[in-house]
Amino acid sequence: MTTLLTALQEGGGANHLSGNFQQVLGELGLTNATATYDSLSALLAQAVHVRQEIQKELEAEEAKVEGQKFDNHRRKFNYLPMLVEFLKLTAGKGELISSLKQAGLK
Repeated sequence: MTTLLTALQEGGGANHLSGNFQQVLGELGLTNATATYDSLSALLAQAVHVRQEIQKELEAEEAKVEGQKFDNHRRKFNYLPMLVEFLKLTAGKGELISSLKQAGLK
């Protein structure tokens, strides 16, 4: 697709630029009657709005993936050795039985 930037870079005077501009408008589905400043501004505003919506969706998806990474790591972590060591330490201090009785009372 020929762009206005390409047309400017190619040079060739105002007639050449005008022809390329008309080609770009045709590719966008615009005619001379509808290719006004207002309609182009509306198209630009719509494109900016769509871009912002997509950016929000992308950020939400990235946050979701980060949360999933944390959850996956938590699920894969082996808690059993830590729990066994905790039980050994509390039993060694003589606190295991009293902690179990206290937990049973609640």
